[in-house]
Amino acid sequence: MKKTGIIFGKFYPIHMGHVDFIQKAGGFVDELYVVVCSDDTRDKKLFEESKMRKMPTIKDRLNFVKGIFKYQNNIKLIHLAEDGIPFYPNGWKLWSERVFEVLLQNDIKVDVIFSNELQDVENYKNNFLTLPNFEKVFNKNLTIQTIDINRDNFPISATEVRNSPYHNWDFMPKPVQEFFTIKVAIIGTPHSGKTTLVHKLSNCYNTNFVEDYKKKYLKKNNLKNLEEKDFNSIAEKYQKKS
Repeated sequence: MKKTGIIFGKFYPIHMGHVDFIQKAGGFVDELYVVVCSDDTRDKKLFEESKMRKMPTIKDRLNFVKGIFKYQNNIKLIHLAEDGIPFYPNGWKLWSERVFEVLLQNDIKVDVIFSNELQDVENYKNNFLTLPNFEKVFNKNLTIQTIDINRDNFPISATEVRNSPYHNWDFMPKPVQEFFTIKVAIIGTPHSGKTTLVHKLSNCYNTNFVEDYKKKYLKKNNLKNLEEKDFNSIAEKYQKKS
């Protein structure tokens, strides 16, 4: 008989600890639903209190998870909008009802809830198993399984990543690194050393670079030298390419 598991989280942003947790959970079930939770007010507040240079939207966060697990067909993705529910750890009853609605709409029946927070185990039991008609979305023998409570493999939290993204760079999966990558444009008169510098910077920071559009711009406009107005056009093109 097919076994279905579920994981809840903000994943703001997802880090290697989350990835490890999800991978381990996926090994216990046939299908694993990763529920990415959002609340516009809370998420904006978290961003304002962070050191992140730009705010990952819920679309970004869903794309992070989708990109990381795109080759694992047993890992499914769901969005849960938590707007209007009191922030954690309050609001468990309303939150549980919202989860019930989403699972019912998606025709999902859960056998296992995975968590790496001990304090949530009893809350899951007390709130999900007391829902009216809970058996429509939860197995009557629903279990709550804890994994990696001590964060042994990846001692990191999303709070730490938000507070210092670049110091915790190695804890970020590639899609998240790409989102936070600082983009630097080098625009100037043509010489081979500048192109070499771009390649060196790309290797140093383990990131991509875009081709030198300046050469094409000079040829296209039949120019030998650049004027101030030309730099704006070149910079705009670099922005589009990146």
